[in-house]
Amino acid sequence: MQVEDRIIAGGKVVSRTTHTAIHSGTFRGFPPTGKPFSYRTIDIWRVENGKFAEHWDISEAEEVLRRLRSD
Repeated sequence: MQVEDRIIAGGKVVSRTTHTAIHSGTFRGFPPTGKPFSYRTIDIWRVENGKFAEHWDISEAEEVLRRLRSD
């Protein structure tokens, strides 16, 4: 995992990351192909009293599955 950006402001933490791996295990129910893949995420956490209280994310995981199935 490579952290591309990290922003901390106004009670929120935002992280934009790129994940790179080899599909060597089951991924969301899809059997391993041995192919390399990568996908990006954006995560937002709301901080309350010094602890993470909520989390939202946007992920390209479904696009990764589509690409792995089509190759």
